[in-house]
Amino acid sequence: MRQPAALRPGDRVGIVSPAGPVDRERLQAGISMIAARGYEVVVGEHVYRRDGLFAGTDQDRLSDLIRLLNDSSVKAVFCARGGYGSQRLLPELGRIVPGLRPKLFVGYSDITALHALFQRAGWVTWHGPMPGDWARLPDGGESVEALFSLLTGRVNEQLPLPRYARPETLVPGVARGRLVGGNLSLVAALLGTQYDVDTDGAVLFLEDVSEAPYRIDRMLSSLRLAGKLRAVAGVVLGQFTDCDPPPGGPAVTVDDVLRSHFANLGVPVLWRYPAGHGPVNMPLPLGLPVELDATRGAIRPLAPPVVV
Repeated sequence: MRQPAALRPGDRVGIVSPAGPVDRERLQAGISMIAARGYEVVVGEHVYRRDGLFAGTDQDRLSDLIRLLNDSSVKAVFCARGGYGSQRLLPELGRIVPGLRPKLFVGYSDITALHALFQRAGWVTWHGPMPGDWARLPDGGESVEALFSLLTGRVNEQLPLPRYARPETLVPGVARGRLVGGNLSLVAALLGTQYDVDTDGAVLFLEDVSEAPYRIDRMLSSLRLAGKLRAVAGVVLGQFTDCDPPPGGPAVTVDDVLRSHFANLGVPVLWRYPAGHGPVNMPLPLGLPVELDATRGAIRPLAPPVVV
């Protein structure tokens, strides 16, 4: 485990676009929010480019990411948004990450592929809201405030939760292990590769968006067949947003699917955790040892997530 240094007033914060094209106006709003907190923002050279499905070519996106990760004056790297395309950067990025000093890295959704790579190198990284989304978060900025509280080392006890969006117990109990995972589609897509998520003895976090219940079932079945659920210590299920049954199909809900895979797994399971693609996206320190109390609905870090 290699924790990054905490964010301090005046630090430089980098912005990259490793995946899909970025809406300039939305990202500018997020950049303004970072600057208003007293940080200097460094925007990657190719952040606003477009190349088909992506925010620039693979080399564009990769060069921004490598430059900011290598720049010792940049203390944190925020992904502008998700979308699609991070997987394509893994082979080249994987050759340099082991030699890099860890720094704060924030993103979710398609960025799960990059989190998986960093976890293989022992980094603690942050599954959390991205600047291109911040202006649209309807939670009064509570997700963003929680993120900065954690990045600056102000929270070392229970991970923050909003009063109005509490997780629920699916299977009670307490478990300890590294917190791993992210977007289910990406976790499933990495199966069989050298970047797949190591779930043995871990607390596995999963979320997704716009996937029909049968597709959620297919991906979870793939994880099960690959042995990824066999040795987990516990499970945290985040938001499965817009994962409704298709019109005219069986009236099987995503909750039905999740319950069928996890209710009898034999480990503590917390679900409806407010993280993912929903209106609240509370930050989670991936790669960090945590204690999951599924009975109380709480996650407690077992080590400082950042070095203060």
